[in-house]
Amino acid sequence: MPYKINWEANGLHCEFSGVCSAADVIKAFEEIGADHRFDDLRYQIFDYMAVEDQNVTTSEVDAIAALDHAHFLSNPKTLYASVATDRRVVDLIRHYISVNIAPSRQKICSTVAEAREWIAVAEVSQRLVFSAILQLHK
Repeated sequence: MPYKINWEANGLHCEFSGVCSAADVIKAFEEIGADHRFDDLRYQIFDYMAVEDQNVTTSEVDAIAALDHAHFLSNPKTLYASVATDRRVVDLIRHYISVNIAPSRQKICSTVAEAREWIAVAEVSQRLVFSAILQLHK
């Protein structure tokens, strides 16, 4: 299997390795979305650092973004950090973010540590925004 999902207390770290195809990414997204823990996720880290090669097209990225749209409707609070430095992978992630329903909840990082730092800051910001919205509706 070219990916491994490591479930954590409030999120997950999905590591891809070897040759990665769109089918692999879709399978990982479907597995995550079908898990009973999905609705409680606050973050997902997708780590592409061990990917040796990939054959994903922008059309396939569009299909993955459509699947993520369904995930967003079910759990809109989830933050997504993608970890990659390979220019081809980074370009595909940029395309994914550009067609995503909620690009502000996405970030490209060069290390897992950077991803975790961004998530920690973004979660605080997100809580403040949701709190302000709730106050407006009182």
